[in-house]
Amino acid sequence: LATRFGVAATDAVAAKAFGDMVALQGGEITRIPVADAVGELKVVAPDLLRVGHVFRPPLAPPD
Repeated sequence: LATRFGVAATDAVAAKAFGDMVALQGGEITRIPVADAVGELKVVAPDLLRVGHVFRPPLAPPD
């Protein structure tokens, strides 16, 4: 997935689409205007946050 995002971002730069960003929509990588992406608040469902905390790797103790 990261490689697909990187390729799409590079393609956007080559196309001089500097007001766009790459996004995953419906399983496809696409370019969308940045203004559309930040135009409304998008939140993560609390149950997904809990899942993230369960599977998050433990942090190493500070030196």
